[in-house]
Amino acid sequence: MDSLVVSLVARLISVQAELGPSAYRRALSAAYQAVARVAMDEAESAAGVVRLGPSPGTVIAFPLAERLRPRPPGSTTPQIGDS
Repeated sequence: MDSLVVSLVARLISVQAELGPSAYRRALSAAYQAVARVAMDEAESAAGVVRLGPSPGTVIAFPLAERLRPRPPGSTTPQIGDS
């Protein structure tokens, strides 16, 4: 078995022991998704698929994030989303 796989399994066991079964399941799910994403990228690359946009795993900043920022105390400046 590859040393990276052994290291991953050891880390997952550590997460389960230190953070509990819920965190362990989330970490395991994230690991599965990462493996699937890389396998998909490699398969598409080998098939010559060219992406025109960002990878499905890429996070794109939402343009209206200003609405979610708290207003500074004492501020009277209108914020995006104010009625």
